[in-house]
Amino acid sequence: MSNSRSNPITACHLGLGALNPDGAGDEGIVWDACESLDALVLYMQVHAPQAIVIGCSTRTQAQALLSWQGLSQAATASAVIVAWPSPDRDLARRLIQIGVQDVLAIEDTQGARLRRAIWLAVQRKQQDLEVRRAWSIDLSTGLPNRALLVELLNQLCALREREPMPMALLVLRLDGLEAVQARLGEQAAQLLKRKAAVRLRAGLRSSDVVAVVGADAFAAVLPSMERPQDGERVAAKLAKSMSEPYVVTGQQAVLGIGTGVSLYPEHGRQAEELLRLAYASAVQSKGTLRAGMMGGTGGAANDD
Repeated sequence: MSNSRSNPITACHLGLGALNPDGAGDEGIVWDACESLDALVLYMQVHAPQAIVIGCSTRTQAQALLSWQGLSQAATASAVIVAWPSPDRDLARRLIQIGVQDVLAIEDTQGARLRRAIWLAVQRKQQDLEVRRAWSIDLSTGLPNRALLVELLNQLCALREREPMPMALLVLRLDGLEAVQARLGEQAAQLLKRKAAVRLRAGLRSSDVVAVVGADAFAAVLPSMERPQDGERVAAKLAKSMSEPYVVTGQQAVLGIGTGVSLYPEHGRQAEELLRLAYASAVQSKGTLRAGMMGGTGGAANDD
């Protein structure tokens, strides 16, 4: 194994069964321990270990992980390994399908065998994350795309189940890109889309999630708000900023912005449901006026 003490793997173990990673810290692994699944959820809110090892004393305990809401969060960034006595192929396959990297027998969670399993699982997880990053980014703006937004939004919905707080999904549809493309070309239209993305990002908190959800639409997730009506207020503020004139290749362009807002849990508890409602509202919205108007230079001050 190539890991050394100077660059150790960070790991967390949850011993529901006879799990005992004895001596693993001497071989390039730094361990933390959790006593329960609830404790692991709290741990993951602060830490992001490269590996999480969950040992179960019975198959029933391992099967219960299928309905544990924290598993999707754990498997998002960490290599999750589950162990129980005499693991069977059916349950192992179901756990792997929902994000677990490897399934072991309890007797394989000792010493060198466990260290090797962790090292291999971490390498596979890193490769998976690299592939995921490659397909989850909108190349024209550098923002997350729809697939990644749905994944992140589902995680936030699960978080809000445990920690109730108003959350909103905004969709902002751009009207006028076609006119710019027809007059100035596709590259100019893509440049205008990037400028709109910059204004959108600048108008939100660093904790808010921004993504591309269509050729002419962005989405923003406000994971925490003081009041449900804040979603509409933020959407109006963003639409006003994004509808100010832009300068593209020396020409002035104005976008119309249609907005749609869906609230968790009032309008839905699943990402696809919330996105579908907000997108439909944005399409129906009349947006701002003057979309696609062209003129001389003189864009907004933040049009960089």
